[in-house]
Amino acid sequence: MIAARPYLLRNTIQHYEWGTRDADAFLPKFIGIPARPGIPYAELWIGAHAKAPSSVIIDGDEVPLSVFIDAHPGDVLGHAAAEKFSSHLPFLFKILSAAEPLSIQAHPNKVQARTLHARDPVNYPDDNHKPEIAVALDELTALAGFKPFDEIAATVHHYPALAEAAGENAAAALRAAPGQTHGPVLGSREIHRTSLKNFYQSLMTRMTNDAAGLRRAIDGIAAQMRRQSPSEESSLFLETQRLYPGDVGLLSVLLLNIVHLRSGEGLFIGSGIPHAYIKGTIVECMANSDNVVRAGLTPKFKDVAALCDILTYECGAPGIFRPAPDERSIDYAAPVSEFSLSRHRMLQSDHVGKSARTELEILLITEGAVTVRWNNASASFTRGDTVLLPAALASYELHAESDAELFSVVLP
Repeated sequence: MIAARPYLLRNTIQHYEWGTRDADAFLPKFIGIPARPGIPYAELWIGAHAKAPSSVIIDGDEVPLSVFIDAHPGDVLGHAAAEKFSSHLPFLFKILSAAEPLSIQAHPNKVQARTLHARDPVNYPDDNHKPEIAVALDELTALAGFKPFDEIAATVHHYPALAEAAGENAAAALRAAPGQTHGPVLGSREIHRTSLKNFYQSLMTRMTNDAAGLRRAIDGIAAQMRRQSPSEESSLFLETQRLYPGDVGLLSVLLLNIVHLRSGEGLFIGSGIPHAYIKGTIVECMANSDNVVRAGLTPKFKDVAALCDILTYECGAPGIFRPAPDERSIDYAAPVSEFSLSRHRMLQSDHVGKSARTELEILLITEGAVTVRWNNASASFTRGDTVLLPAALASYELHAESDAELFSVVLP
């Protein structure tokens, strides 16, 4: 039996190349450590994933969270959750801070993840899916999901070099498909999916295997952009071209929705949705997996065939959680069984309580200071702290010592 109290976590930073650096490095300032010159600070991992597990601070010692759970699964996770998730923490909680674009990527569903892991365990070390929700801490620019079908058809028409890169047959079939602006056509959604799938697979396969043709397509698109009035899409394409010249992922920039999140706004990314976070700082929560299928804008392993295979090819603007400016609490209701994420803003002296608890909760303090009170005891936590509230802690009260903001993840 563990002590029924809050536990401070110590977490791991991932230094991916696209992370923020030096004076702009968010994570060192957030957790109160000096930034090493020139080192990118990309992600803070909070959880029990084998790649970078958190540690539980117990009487000054650090115990890996996975070991802590293994020793006391019912007390930490809750008995029902321990049985449901085989005594494993089913989610991974992160802060991500990007100065440059991440890869064009998608995440497999559970069946696809098991297949990829069995085929290539080195590049796909997890056999789990990775649905995720991203919530902006400051702001986020991202690519997410394919544009509405009419916009994709217009883009292919507008950039002859893009149509040529995909092959005229695939481009012609896409342009000939019934549009969305002339009213619904029976079966048009499936026609759109099939036309887009054929076009995108042809585009990515041809250009992956034809470096000269890819360079020609990118240069042609860039030259056309420089001749026309600037737009957000052309600016993003040209800036990304500077970072990744000759990269096949550049072509996806023209086909995906550009999304902007302000502080507190959230975006859910399900399996098979193409996306790339471009710039900004976010809180992320996902199923406990690091399964990423990449197809460009990265020096990491790329698997164009696998990405084309797992995409859903659904078109349209993604749904965004947009809380009202004065909304104090918001639940980001993602359609997943592994986690439930919420954000809470508290004014100084506010207090809230939970009783009859039977599930694990992890709190991430993003602003201000709070005190947790339980059983005539208390502990204070400030910005940058991560707190594990085990299922064995039947009740607690949270008091704001100043204006505060925190994120909470619970097992639903």
